Amino acid sequence: MTSEQNEIVNKHNSLRRGVKPPASNMLKMSWNKEAAANTQKWANTCSMNHSPASSREISTGDCGENLYMSSNKNTWSSAIQRWYDEVQDWRYGVGSVNGGVVGHFTQIVWNKSKQIGCAMAHCPNSKYKYFYVCHYCPPGNYNYTNPYKSGPSCGDCPNACDNKLCMFVDYDDGKGHGHDPHSNDTHHEQKPMDLYPMFQDVHVMIFIGFGFLMTFLKRYGFSSVGINLLLAAFGLQWGLLMQGIWHLEDSKIKINIFKIINADFSTATVLISFGAVLGKTSPVQLLIMTILEITIFSINEHLVANVLLANDVGASMIIHAYGAYFGLAVARVLYRPGLKNGHENDGSVYHSDLFAMIGTVFLWMFWPSFNSAIADPGFTQLTAVINTYLSLAACVLSAYAISSLVEHKGKLDMVHIQNATLAGGVAVGTCADMNIGPFGAMLIGLIAGIISTLGFKFLSPILASNLGIQDTCGVHNLHGMPGILGGLAGIVAVALGKKEKGDPAMQAAALASSLGFALVGGVVTGFIMKLPFWGQPPDQNCFDDSIYWEVPEEEEPNEESLAHADHSKNKAEA
Repeated sequence: MTSEQNEIVNKHNSLRRGVKPPASNMLKMSWNKEAAANTQKWANTCSMNHSPASSREISTGDCGENLYMSSNKNTWSSAIQRWYDEVQDWRYGVGSVNGGVVGHFTQIVWNKSKQIGCAMAHCPNSKYKYFYVCHYCPPGNYNYTNPYKSGPSCGDCPNACDNKLCMFVDYDDGKGHGHDPHSNDTHHEQKPMDLYPMFQDVHVMIFIGFGFLMTFLKRYGFSSVGINLLLAAFGLQWGLLMQGIWHLEDSKIKINIFKIINADFSTATVLISFGAVLGKTSPVQLLIMTILEITIFSINEHLVANVLLANDVGASMIIHAYGAYFGLAVARVLYRPGLKNGHENDGSVYHSDLFAMIGTVFLWMFWPSFNSAIADPGFTQLTAVINTYLSLAACVLSAYAISSLVEHKGKLDMVHIQNATLAGGVAVGTCADMNIGPFGAMLIGLIAGIISTLGFKFLSPILASNLGIQDTCGVHNLHGMPGILGGLAGIVAVALGKKEKGDPAMQAAALASSLGFALVGGVVTGFIMKLPFWGQPPDQNCFDDSIYWEVPEEEEPNEESLAHADHSKNKAEA
């Protein structure tokens, strides 16, 4: 919506939530394009009179109408306030007192009028130079009826509540979601199930890819997969609600495949952060982190996508960089001096690394779907798939090459192969749908593989020893640095005109916003998680399934267990 439309909707909702006595069933208003078009047509007539009923119809039914005329141009907030000021002549349960006109006020606060469209016209040849028209759908002002039911705010909401106003949660019929006809794609109306294959690919990444990639710990496999399932199932529900609040349609949270994919995306941020504190937190702590992180994520996502209008189709900034640095901030607050010299269970064995490689392969295969799932259908979506495909392929080569160069006798390190081979998918995300060409996509993947591998080899030990950031999975190397690289690549690509609509400054602001929300939110969340009643495991029980799971007897820890291999430290999940 435009700033003027936002002003109109926000002003109405502010007045509706402040009625006295409080309303228990007041619906939250949203903008309606059909009603707005009707009001503009009528305002342009400069009639200074009410429109006929036939001019106040939209596809869902009739609408009511408020008019305001002025010799001087006023803000919409002023015009709406003038209507609302009729409240001084109104009493709940009585109606008009003192013979005052109250119809404009009662229409504003009519609880079932949940959609609005307004317009203004300049009428130089009329007595009043400015003509303001608002349509309210469905209409209010029925005789012998109170405009709303008094009682505790949201006490009679049919579904959800948002700051004293009721909302609906409903299924979306899939209509009206065709992409922009002015884009470079052929216009068509998406069918409700068109995105289902993409959704399933993303779903596999969330539940199998993330879960199995973290099974590298030799005695923490149950928790890696099992708690991943718990957090993902809880997070997608919370994400659906949080993001739905920012994208209401007809005062309802509409649920469709696109919204479910976005809910999976919000959950991905939690699973990335989970990797930074893997093995050192209780399930309750992680559920608290899920609630707080997704809530903060939804605010940042709204800011980046709807206020800054930045491009981040594959979410290098708002998912990967955000999730990584949120988790690192939490890990720093939860620093454990007792683990400074390592832990016998903080390592892998042959079969656990093999299981983790399953997660890598699933993630690698489905990453093109992750980066293209919410792109405009058609050529733009195809571009996102191809760019991700090429970036991942180039990343594998650079990760293998650098791993053999930095390891003893030119051997490969499974940590690098499990993780750095995925960094290309992370880094190309922001500009996946841009016309960067095959060379640009492969260059991004090549650089991502290099910095990720070097990060695992050299940077992770420095973070742990000098900064007190015990990053169990090395998410800084797979998500953090490649996410920043993706944000920087997006700034350069937009500056070079690789995207028709875009502003390099807004791209930079989006990256800064994602990092800022992550670091501040992570620190606050970390201190909340550090409270003693969340059941954080003691140092000796870290990285051990048996504290939360029934495990086979032969898997119970014993005093003769061998020390873990150094090569398995600081793995990352995707």
